[in-house]
Amino acid sequence: MKDFNLFESLDKGLDEAISYAEGKRDVRIRRIKFKERTHYAAEEIKSMRKKR
Repeated sequence: MKDFNLFESLDKGLDEAISYAEGKRDVRIRRIKFKERTHYAAEEIKSMRKKR
């Protein structure tokens, strides 16, 4: 199993992003939709935490 190197992964990702921004690279873009977040009052959060 290959060891995961965070620095190399970030470096590669940044290089790819720069190449894309400069028009040197074509990438696949995926759009993701998120559900609307529910907003809770502080007291509601407090009661949810106590139920655990």
